[in-house]
Amino acid sequence: MSSLISREEVNFTLMRPAHFFLLGITGIPHIKYYYAFLFCVYMVSVLGNTFVMAVILADRGLHTPKYLAVFNLAITDICGSTTLVCPILNHFLFGSQFVSYNECLTSCFFVFLFLSMQSFNLTTLAYDRLVAICYPLRYHMIVSHKAMLQIISGEWVMSSMLIMIMLVFLTRLSYCRSREIQGYFCDHGPLFRLACNDNLPSRLIGRLNPVFMIWLPLIFIIVTYAFITSTLLRITAEERVKAMRTCTSHLILVGLFYLPLGATFALGDIPTDIRIINLSLASTLSPTLNPIIYVLKTDEFKVSAKRMVKAAKGAIFTSKAQFYILGFSGIPNLIYYFVFLFVIYIVSVLGNTLVMTAIYVDSSLRTPKYLIVFNLAFVDLCRISILVIMLLDTYLINNQLISYNKCMTNMLFTYLTLAMQSFNLTMLAYDRLAAISFPLRYHTLVTHKTMTAFTGAVWLVSVLFNLINAGAITRLTFCQSLVIRSYVCDHGSLFRLACNSNTYYLTLRFITPVIIVWLPLGFIVVTYVSIGVSLRGVSTCQGRLKAGRTCTTHLMLVALFYLPLTITFVLGEGISINTKCFYLSLTTALPSMLNPIIYVLKTDEFKVSAMKLMKTNSIVLKLKIQN
Repeated sequence: MSSLISREEVNFTLMRPAHFFLLGITGIPHIKYYYAFLFCVYMVSVLGNTFVMAVILADRGLHTPKYLAVFNLAITDICGSTTLVCPILNHFLFGSQFVSYNECLTSCFFVFLFLSMQSFNLTTLAYDRLVAICYPLRYHMIVSHKAMLQIISGEWVMSSMLIMIMLVFLTRLSYCRSREIQGYFCDHGPLFRLACNDNLPSRLIGRLNPVFMIWLPLIFIIVTYAFITSTLLRITAEERVKAMRTCTSHLILVGLFYLPLGATFALGDIPTDIRIINLSLASTLSPTLNPIIYVLKTDEFKVSAKRMVKAAKGAIFTSKAQFYILGFSGIPNLIYYFVFLFVIYIVSVLGNTLVMTAIYVDSSLRTPKYLIVFNLAFVDLCRISILVIMLLDTYLINNQLISYNKCMTNMLFTYLTLAMQSFNLTMLAYDRLAAISFPLRYHTLVTHKTMTAFTGAVWLVSVLFNLINAGAITRLTFCQSLVIRSYVCDHGSLFRLACNSNTYYLTLRFITPVIIVWLPLGFIVVTYVSIGVSLRGVSTCQGRLKAGRTCTTHLMLVALFYLPLTITFVLGEGISINTKCFYLSLTTALPSMLNPIIYVLKTDEFKVSAMKLMKTNSIVLKLKIQN
């Protein structure tokens, strides 16, 4: 009985703060440029590691146990840099340095999970090199797919357990004094040092975890290369150089990962800002350089990447590697339609630029919702630019022959922007759901961090999915007609032209609209059903109308985007090529033009901001004239 009472007293006395404050880098002028640099490094990391994964997936010659570990390293690099860079941009670039208790522990878990997995992945690759050089005849028996999967699974389980134990002891700490974390993320050390009760278990874990996650793997790698060196000394110089070349990529990765961490731990008490810059660079540069090193230093990967690039330049053609865009044919005075599209394009550029400028300039619009609106305006601008420039080049300048590479690029960006428009409308539906159905929890559910994470995730999913589609098309052979019966390089049109087996590609053709269009539309419909149920619970008709008015803008955007696409899919082959081209080109151009107009006319807060911006510009102009 007394033990139960003591436990209740301990639970009662635990003081968990509502939030922590991340100090980050202080006292350095123009630090936002460093954050912008980190974002650029992050984008290179995502593209590079995505390329590595795409090459490994596409080339069956790389479906080996070693490249299973490399693939795992690429995933870990993307996830690791994402868990660091996205919160850094959210906290310091957007001025949101407060982080809730639960978010802090979640961030701590994922940062250390991917950090430990990066270390264990390098250990796995060292083991692979050890067996390949010291036991070459037994390599395929020791390093099998099954063995590699067991090793990688064991590493994930071990990493998760180590971090979970660390977090369990953090949850037993009370915070009754300062809540300022001396760092750029929720680091374990600064967190347990803030506690005002006994933090001995956390202190011990703070000593032991680096041993398990960094020093033991590093010692294993050093011992491994000691054995490799011993083996190399017993063979001829030519064989030694050849064997050593297979290790250079791994050694560079080891140096990039362990040297900055080792230097930081060895130096000990260094200024906080220098420590933060050193660790943030170590956490982002290594994932960025890993794929570059593998492309430049690994012969088999280099050969595979070259083969993939050559495949992208053209499959097996019996005629020139060019397609002919048929599209609009036999229509008199077509130039007037293109002039009309160009006018729409100019209005769209001006409107979406105004939306982005107003959001950027007015600090009151820097909310999570308008982060998505900004992204939608950017995507609209890109989408209509791709359409209009392509149409003007193809039909106005009469350049209907399009190279294979240009066709693939056009298709990739057309479907990427289409997917992003759909996903942006889905995120705005989530915003409306949270605002109307959960108004008291809105600022918890819809934060800068949440929306930044959603935006980054949908961009990543869209890029990966479209790269898979483009990679599938590079495997097709075009030995018959090269006439594309559309106004752009369309998936369906290209699949139908192929003369080899395309069952796999037809499956992708079916899955693509489901993921890009129908699933997001289904989510939006379910969202508005939930909103309708919530509105029925509002007591007054006035309150119901007021809440419903906040959805009208979004509903108009949804109708403009999804209705034409739905009608086109329903009609299918029942409409002529010219009708389909007119219909789809208008449904691409008009939403991009009307979206900013709807936001200016229908959203009160945006209307006020736009008027304020125009008044400011007119005052500045008058002052310049007077002077």
